[in-house]
Amino acid sequence: MKRLFLYLLLPAVLLMSSCMDDVVTRDMAQLPEPARQFVQKNFSQHHISYIKIDRELFSTEYKVVLTNGDELEFDSDGEWKEVECKRTSVPVVMMPQGVARYLQDNFPTDSVEKIKRTSRTIEVELNNGLEVIFDADGNFKRMDD
Repeated sequence: MKRLFLYLLLPAVLLMSSCMDDVVTRDMAQLPEPARQFVQKNFSQHHISYIKIDRELFSTEYKVVLTNGDELEFDSDGEWKEVECKRTSVPVVMMPQGVARYLQDNFPTDSVEKIKRTSRTIEVELNNGLEVIFDADGNFKRMDD
């Protein structure tokens, strides 16, 4: 019985590991169309250092690193998941309208260093160390320090 299990397990492990290859490229054509449009619209002034394509068994994630150090992460569909700007501020135009409005009203002099989106929340890290959390629709929920 143990041998049968091992004989079935080995091909499954090999199949899974062959599906999980990381690819590193600079070719924008490797990104899904929404991700390409996002980069061109919001970060066209910077060049791409590299694109890392992380293929998992049931999904693919894309990480774009720009020459200025900014990092952009996208899901399988090319929708942004996370944007981290090391030397500049996250562009306001890419934020959901409710998030941008709240930040402008409450933190007009602070800049956004990082924004992360999940299916339930949007988390924003400001340069003053605060983390502002919104629901998926951009409504303010709470702040953490």
